[in-house]
Amino acid sequence: MSCLIDSSYLKIVSRIRVTNLFYAHTQLLARIPRIVVYILIILLISFQGSAFANPENDLDHDGLSDRWESELAERYQPYFVFDSAESATRSFEPVVLYQVYCSNWIELGQNCPEINIKYGLLWQRDGGYGPDSWCSDDHNGDNQSLKVLVSSTGNISSVSRIYNGKFVWPSNNYSNIEWRREHPIIYLSAHKHHQFFDTRYDHEDSPYSAWGCNDDVNGRGIKKYGTIRNQVTVYNNVNNVGEHFVHLIEDLTPLGFPGESAWGTTSFCGGLECDYDTSSMQAIWDNWPE
Repeated sequence: MSCLIDSSYLKIVSRIRVTNLFYAHTQLLARIPRIVVYILIILLISFQGSAFANPENDLDHDGLSDRWESELAERYQPYFVFDSAESATRSFEPVVLYQVYCSNWIELGQNCPEINIKYGLLWQRDGGYGPDSWCSDDHNGDNQSLKVLVSSTGNISSVSRIYNGKFVWPSNNYSNIEWRREHPIIYLSAHKHHQFFDTRYDHEDSPYSAWGCNDDVNGRGIKKYGTIRNQVTVYNNVNNVGEHFVHLIEDLTPLGFPGESAWGTTSFCGGLECDYDTSSMQAIWDNWPE
């Protein structure tokens, strides 16, 4: 004998079973002492907080998470525009190192209203002035710097000032500069790699020269990002040098400059024989707090 059961009846029975199961679990949770629930909540919050406050997240002990430092440095890393005559740049150059710190000393987890990003730009060779100049001045090793100040309020950050070689933005000379999304565009002169915000000094006396040497900066050469990430899988794939009291990078051999140090106190010669009194690598980085 067959029995026909309405499908709506089955749905009702199913819902009753689910409801009873949920009620049973609710009753079980209700039997757990309230103090145990509070302890579990506190432990959960502590675990989540320790993931952020763990000193291993701040290896250079400057109060900022290393991961956050790399994200910020990459977000505002420069976009380089070369002169068409450039001949002193290897395919992976400039190698870009960086240092990130708060203008005021903070503890890990505190908000930083003003962040300093210092980029170190490295070439094996300074090729001398471009073809429009009577000057030469070529030498082994070339290290330049670029500094970006970032104002931060909560989760919102924006660039407030840029120190680019001889030039500052904003200033009377530069109220507006060029950007590629959030990356400041930096024009580099042929061979010397002098830094500019535009091409107005092309074939003009260089502000970097006391002898009236001309710079070539036509902006018609290669264009590329100055990436803070290295391609040789060292130093966690990022070029964070750390701080003067805790160095995260020392040896620059894996980055293409054998025998050089990111915190070297003698002339940076690009891993070649020194033939000129160039600036040291240590001189690039900010010594803070004063």
